[in-house]
Amino acid sequence: MNKLILILLLLPFVAYNQQKVNFCGISAKEYTVVYEGDTFDIEIIPETFYQIENNKVFITYEQVGTYLITATAYKDNCYAEDKLVVEVVECDSTLIWIPNAFTPNEDKNNPEFGAYGINVFDFNMEIYNRWGELLFVSNDINNRWDGTSSNGLPCQEDIYTYTISYIDRNKRYHKMFGRITLIY
Repeated sequence: MNKLILILLLLPFVAYNQQKVNFCGISAKEYTVVYEGDTFDIEIIPETFYQIENNKVFITYEQVGTYLITATAYKDNCYAEDKLVVEVVECDSTLIWIPNAFTPNEDKNNPEFGAYGINVFDFNMEIYNRWGELLFVSNDINNRWDGTSSNGLPCQEDIYTYTISYIDRNKRYHKMFGRITLIY
């Protein structure tokens, strides 16, 4: 019996059946379709423009609303299906999301750690090891930590701490503390 595996990934989010993801503003988003099979199809309801290149699907959301994305992989007489519900909303507030783990290895899935956000200003992120040694500093929300120490060597698999500070759209200051797990 043939086995089919299909996972629809929304970077940086991993999408499982019926997971709901919110986007702020109308834009194009990149998805990666991981599958074992001969081919795969994408269906988006309501219809919107999309393009497929090397197992990556680029979807352009043209209006605010709820979209159902269905990816289906086929092999011989079998198929596997994964779905994702995407809510595209007006962008009038500050949104920030911080993952709790990353894997800086060769598979290129979640290779870097950093915050993702909209309407985030005066951003600052610092990463520390368990002994309080500063490993990484960034003042750009798009600049992410690759899991190396300040001397450029790979850090060990462990739990690290971060501090993130930023100003939101309403000019309020926020400071966050948390832990990130580095997994190889």
